[in-house]
Amino acid sequence: MKTVIRDSFDVAPDTYWDAIFFNPEFQKRMYIEALASDSVDVSELKAAPSGERTRQLVFTQKLDAPSAIRKLVGETTTMEERGTFDPVTKRWRFAMIPDRMADKIQIRGEMWVEPAAGGAIERVCSLDLSVSIFGIGSMVEKFMSSATVESYAKQTRFTREFIAEKRLT
Repeated sequence: MKTVIRDSFDVAPDTYWDAIFFNPEFQKRMYIEALASDSVDVSELKAAPSGERTRQLVFTQKLDAPSAIRKLVGETTTMEERGTFDPVTKRWRFAMIPDRMADKIQIRGEMWVEPAAGGAIERVCSLDLSVSIFGIGSMVEKFMSSATVESYAKQTRFTREFIAEKRLT
């Protein structure tokens, strides 16, 4: 299932990537404060001389899901994000790996920013969600898509608050 999410922010593209997206303080606060994660660990954040950046991030949170899904994966979930930023295309490509059923649940995506009016940007996130579980795969995909849209709405609110708090432009 393909899901595309678009949000706008009043910052320049480089500010978004450097002061927000790759900022460990921002990431930790966003997962704890906005997404109610129990824990978050930016386990790897590397920048190559070429400008390529990689990040591994692990978070745990309670799962607010239908009972059929909770029966499969439990009351909490731990996800690992592995991603790479290409400095030429200015795109972040990532995979989210769940701690359970990783062989049946695939989450891959790509994120980039586009210019918007008044020097702002529009963040675009394109996700591919695939669940291979007989009988309930499509239900799980629909839940994951809906939960992702809800999560991004919370992230967007927090990002705007962070931009105002840090007076980023």
